[in-house]
Amino acid sequence: MSSSDTISFDYKVSRRIKFAIVMLFLNVVIASICFLLLKGGNSISTSQHNYLTEILICSIFIFSALSLKYLVFLNSYISNLHRKIGDAVESKNNFKKILEEKDEALTNANKELETTKAAKNQFLAVMSHELRTPLSGIISYIELIKYTELSQTQLQDLNGIESCASSLLHIVEEILDFSNLEMEYIKLDNELIYLPAMLSNLKQRVQKLALEKSQTFILQKDPNLPDVIMGDAKNLEHLLLNLLRNAVKFSSAGSSIALTAKAVSDENNFHNVQFIVSDSGQGIPKNKQKVIFESFRQGEDSLTRTYGGVGLGLSISQKLATLMRGKIEVESEENVGTSFFCTLPVEIPILTSN
Repeated sequence: MSSSDTISFDYKVSRRIKFAIVMLFLNVVIASICFLLLKGGNSISTSQHNYLTEILICSIFIFSALSLKYLVFLNSYISNLHRKIGDAVESKNNFKKILEEKDEALTNANKELETTKAAKNQFLAVMSHELRTPLSGIISYIELIKYTELSQTQLQDLNGIESCASSLLHIVEEILDFSNLEMEYIKLDNELIYLPAMLSNLKQRVQKLALEKSQTFILQKDPNLPDVIMGDAKNLEHLLLNLLRNAVKFSSAGSSIALTAKAVSDENNFHNVQFIVSDSGQGIPKNKQKVIFESFRQGEDSLTRTYGGVGLGLSISQKLATLMRGKIEVESEENVGTSFFCTLPVEIPILTSN
């Protein structure tokens, strides 16, 4: 029975019940009047007495007929109501069963997806590791060959080969790092980090890349930021190096790159240390500023063809920042430049004279 049929049926039932109640009430009134008149029989004639008796009998008959009719009708209504309740319970049970089946299918699909994802990441990790070793060997051999007697042309060719091998090694290392982060293989250390040494090391590595494009690299450290903090030195340096490489890669020749380290707050022996990587490159459109943190994505498809890379650097940096309970934010203006703000909570150790 459809909802409209149910509404129509319920309306008819309500109307009939009201009519029955009115009719029964009228019959009771008439019968009561007749009974009272018959009880005071001394004041009425024999014909009136017979007439009232007939009316009383008719009222009782009509009352009984109406009662019987509407008892049958109510019984039919209750039976129909029971049937509808039974159908509703059956529909509920069927729907519950369907939901359980769908839930089980979804659970199985999720398990299969997780298994496939784990297998993919495991494959990428193994392949990246197997590729990294021979690539590192090739680069080392190139460095050794450079110390032999070579013509200018041969040296230029070797530099080209080394550059290509280094780019390929960087991509392989990014894929390996991404796989390790996806499989949660990376565990953070909590060790002393001497910031001046780490920042100096970053400057040396980035300056080499910047000089190849005639770019200027500027390093600044807030005097209020302690020299020693607690954290994971290797992963912090990796995070910042990814941001700096991106700044160099996506900035034109002659532009400037800057790394600034400063203390943001001091609360309960914890500092929020903020590293700001700025460039004067082409900038990132506002509608692309969230996309750049997705895996295997860059702001524009054309950038992949122009600058190369697989679009994992920022994704890895963001995952590392999250792992360190921090965050990375971006501010950018097209044709002006971009700044990445990496804010991390770090503990400041209490150092003794020893």
